[in-house]
Amino acid sequence: MDVTKKKHDIVPASASSAGFSSFDRITVRETIQYYSRLFCCMNTDIDGLIELVNLKDKTKEQYKNLSGA
Repeated sequence: MDVTKKKHDIVPASASSAGFSSFDRITVRETIQYYSRLFCCMNTDIDGLIELVNLKDKTKEQYKNLSGA
């Protein structure tokens, strides 16, 4: 099956809704934890990364509340 042409057969329409993203609701810390686990980087210095990108004061802020600039 060509997944690029059969997307609707794989992902239910309700799951691919453009208006919903659960990632908007997770915090900066949770986002980094998620991706570090996804890419098998279990020893990631999460606090170091947060500080590196100057988001220490936004650690508990949800992604949807961050500036896009």
